[in-house]
Amino acid sequence: MFTWGNTHIKHFFKFCLVGAAAVSVFIFLYQYFLTLDLSGIVANIFAYIGSITVGYYLNSRYTFKSKIKLLFLYKYLAVNIFSLALNSMVYFMTYHLLIDNSHNLWIAAFFAISISTLSNFIGLKKYVFS
Repeated sequence: MFTWGNTHIKHFFKFCLVGAAAVSVFIFLYQYFLTLDLSGIVANIFAYIGSITVGYYLNSRYTFKSKIKLLFLYKYLAVNIFSLALNSMVYFMTYHLLIDNSHNLWIAAFFAISISTLSNFIGLKKYVFS
């Protein structure tokens, strides 16, 4: 069971700081891939992969004070593959529920990131760095 004690709150705060850095990387990469005329979903996937790479390093070292280990990397990737699938599903559903225009790319990305952030934290806390 997952409860929100002081340690979890502190880890979540650090996770959010790392997440802010990862989101910055995501936004930069997302915009870059869109300028290459990639579709929104492809740009979203590539930007997500770039941001989880940054997130793994920073979460390992800063948030959970863990050494970088191959087993943790595999678990981290498993959690992030699940979150990527969730992120893409939310992105796709949100985008297609809205009328197609360029602002909806960002609205869909915002909702997808919001949902995958919570699933990522719980997965990392309970499965990867427990």
